[in-house]
Amino acid sequence: MFTLLALSIVLLLAVLAVWGAVAAVLGRPPGPRYLLGIALVELELVVQAIIALVGLAAGQSDPPLAPFLGYLLVSVVLLPFVARPGSEGDRSRWDSAILAAVCVAVAVAVLRLLSLW
Repeated sequence: MFTLLALSIVLLLAVLAVWGAVAAVLGRPPGPRYLLGIALVELELVVQAIIALVGLAAGQSDPPLAPFLGYLLVSVVLLPFVARPGSEGDRSRWDSAILAAVCVAVAVAVLRLLSLW
């Protein structure tokens, strides 16, 4: 895993968490730019997962396998599951709050992955 990539993911997730929290406080649902940011961070998470799996298969590191794969799976699957692509018509302010909380959770998972590596 690349430390710089993981830290850029955490930084972007922190920005998205603050953005989502502010949108929730203002009573706004997540807009197209916010969802584009979610898609961008998801792309980075998929790239990180591929790099981590290749590095794991190549023997670059020997982390505890079950927790490592669990955090890796959570980091890749959680955001798209919560963002619910295709449901733009029924979004509410609570979607912004939930996405903000999930951004924090995924950032913690990425930091935990980095510490396990």
